[in-house]
Amino acid sequence: ITPRVTFLTMVICLEGIRNRWRFSELGARLVSWECLDEAASTLRRVVWGDESKKCSEDAYRGAVMFPWVNRLGGSSWFLPATATEPALTVPVNTSGMLTNLHGLLFDELFSVVTWSPTMVEFKAAISAQNEWYPVAMECLVKYMILTGEEEGLRIDIRATNTGTRPAPVTTGVHPYFMNPFGGPIDDMDLVIGAEQEFDVDAALIPTGLSPVKPEHQFRTSSPPPKTVGSTHLDNGFVLDASTTAVSLSCKNFSLAIRPIANCRYVQVYTPGDRQEIAIEPQSGGADAFRHPEYGAVVLPPGDSFEFSTGMTPSFS
Repeated sequence: ITPRVTFLTMVICLEGIRNRWRFSELGARLVSWECLDEAASTLRRVVWGDESKKCSEDAYRGAVMFPWVNRLGGSSWFLPATATEPALTVPVNTSGMLTNLHGLLFDELFSVVTWSPTMVEFKAAISAQNEWYPVAMECLVKYMILTGEEEGLRIDIRATNTGTRPAPVTTGVHPYFMNPFGGPIDDMDLVIGAEQEFDVDAALIPTGLSPVKPEHQFRTSSPPPKTVGSTHLDNGFVLDASTTAVSLSCKNFSLAIRPIANCRYVQVYTPGDRQEIAIEPQSGGADAFRHPEYGAVVLPPGDSFEFSTGMTPSFS
C-alpha cells in the first residue's frame, strides 16, 4: 500500500504500509483503524466507529479530551486572581449526560491545519467567554504515521494559552479497541503498567490513590498474561516507568500503547456489551482541576504544553 491522504466529507484517510486510519474533524477523532494480517492476507479492524455520531453516548468514541479529561467533581472549580483580573469560581455543568465529562471539544468541529501522506493536523479553540472554562485556549492535534519495522500511530496534542490569565489543562484521547478476530474482548490478554490506581466515590470522582487492587492487577510481572475475562473496568491508573503503558493481545495480534511525553495516566473502560475496550492515555487524572496533584498543568498566558502517545499494532 502506498502512503496517501484522502478527504471524504469530513473524514480524512491515511494509509501506511500495513495500516489504514480514518479521522474526523468532529472532535479530531480517530474513527477507524485497520491493520494488515499478512498471514491471512486480510485487513483486520482494530478500531471501528461512525464519524457522524454526535450528542449521544458514542460522542466520546475516539475523540480528543480537552481542556480536561474524564470527570470534574463538585459544583465548581477555582481560578486564582491575577494582578489585573479577579478570582473566578467556575461552575461545573451537571445538567445532563454530556456535561462535565471529557472536556469541551469532543463534539466540536476542528479545522484541518495541514496534512501530508503521513500526517494530519487539526485545530480548535475555546473562547474566554465559555461559561465552563472562561480562558482562551487553543488545541492543536497531530496524528502521524510511525514508520519502520513497527508501523503505528503517534498522537501529539499541544495546548496553548491564548488568554490573559493562567489556567489548568489536562488532555488525552479516547479510542475504543476491538478484538480484530471478532467477538468479545474477554479472551484478550491485557497488561496495564501501573502500580497505583484511583480510589473513587459513587460518582467515580477520585478520593485518593492506592496500590492497584488484586482484581485490577494486569501486569507482565505476574505471568502468564491475564485475560480481561469478566472484569468490569472503569478505572484510572498512574503509569509506572515501564516502556509500554498498556498492551492488548490475542492469538497472533498485539497492540502496544506507549507514553512519549507527559503521558502518566490511563483510564480503562469496558462497556457492557464487552465488544470493545476503551484505553485512554491521559496527561492527568479525573478531577485534576480541583486536585492539581492528579496531573493538571497550569499554563501561564502565551505558554504551551504538549502531550504525546504512540500506538503500534502487529500480527506475528
